[in-house]
Amino acid sequence: MVHVKELSRRARRWLVGSLAAACTVAWLMIAAAPALGQSAKNPMDGLTATEYWAVYETIKGSGRLEADARFPLISLREPPKEEVLGWKPGMAMRREALVVVLQGGHTFETIVDVAGRKVISWKQIPGAQANLTGTEILGVDEGVKANAEFQAAMKKRGITDFATVICAGVSAGYYGTAEENGRRIQAVTCFDRHGVWESFSRPIDGLTVIWDSDARKVLRVVDTGVVPVPQAAANFGADEVGPLRDVPTPLSMTQPLGPSFKLVGSEVSWQKWNFHFRIDKRVGLVVSGVGYEDAGKLRSILYEGSLSEMFVPYQDPDLGWYFRTFFDAGEFADGFSTPLEPGEDCPENAVYFEQIFADDHGIPQRRPRAACLFEQASGAIAWRHLGDDKGVVSGAGRDLVLRTLGGFGNSDYVLDWVFKQDGTIKLRVGATGLVEGKGVISRTAVDDRDGEGGR
Repeated sequence: MVHVKELSRRARRWLVGSLAAACTVAWLMIAAAPALGQSAKNPMDGLTATEYWAVYETIKGSGRLEADARFPLISLREPPKEEVLGWKPGMAMRREALVVVLQGGHTFETIVDVAGRKVISWKQIPGAQANLTGTEILGVDEGVKANAEFQAAMKKRGITDFATVICAGVSAGYYGTAEENGRRIQAVTCFDRHGVWESFSRPIDGLTVIWDSDARKVLRVVDTGVVPVPQAAANFGADEVGPLRDVPTPLSMTQPLGPSFKLVGSEVSWQKWNFHFRIDKRVGLVVSGVGYEDAGKLRSILYEGSLSEMFVPYQDPDLGWYFRTFFDAGEFADGFSTPLEPGEDCPENAVYFEQIFADDHGIPQRRPRAACLFEQASGAIAWRHLGDDKGVVSGAGRDLVLRTLGGFGNSDYVLDWVFKQDGTIKLRVGATGLVEGKGVISRTAVDDRDGEGGR
């Protein structure tokens, strides 16, 4: 056995560094375990890859699916609350999946007994519209471009080569019109990506296509007049938007001995806090079983918490914009999460977790670095006092942050659950990404002499 005190200073530094690296690797391996595991360890764990396959095979084998079937949602159907609260490690637990199936222009909800590989219920939800899938949103491109009325409208704008044009749909909303009855409608807008990476900077405004997603056809083309396609710099590089700020001096957050939180499966313990989490494709992080140690006993603080919705109304009455009043989490089937960039989206001392989810076809997929967990200096003083005989007694504050990031078109949302040492929980929601530009006729309000410049 080697005693650290017998080593040289350089050797001690090497040994401590090696131990820290080993600890970090070990923690990273533990962190990956919940997603890679073939069985759930907690009744609130998300579905594993094996369970997603079981759901897919069970529904496929039931004989209920049609050729055009899509799966906007497959997620854990949580056990009743009393079962979760009464569960102890080692006990049997209910594992069920809630599945939304879109087929034949109808929306169905089904519940699957995962372990028993049995369909418990299958019911059509009349008048309901499931989340828009990625297949639907991007699947309009070819059909829209083939429409003669659309081609004529584009020719008026001087665009005859569609090689750099991309068209995508969004929810058109519901206004009780005859056109909407019995249909799944998208409002399609197009962008010219010529010369840029990001399509949102080059909108072809004044032109909207109303698309029937089930029939896969154009219902009508709304052309309110030719609007110039914006040509401003849009790649957001230093050569286009001007010089960037000076690079600040390095700022590093390191924990040579590894994190001070403990992780068992998807359960976290830290500074008297204890909680469980999973990553959901629709709402992002789902935090459950939150407790705080009080006088030696774990006190229940929160049974479950998650994002309910993100409402994004653009509030523009223009015919090409009025329908952009999005429920980002509810309308789009695959928003959470997006891979987090180490050292950028999360600090150097973060531990990452992968996400297992089902795609539009019900097939399990793996998304790396879908959430991260890290400690940070809060920048605040936890407590401090100048005593009469002991001088200053002070302690620096520290937080534990659980983070995920969702991407919805041009918007990126950062969601943080922040657990603080004083027994409080702080929720942070931040918006970043790109501004969705609108093409207009007039450049300024002064130029708009007839009120039509904003078309």
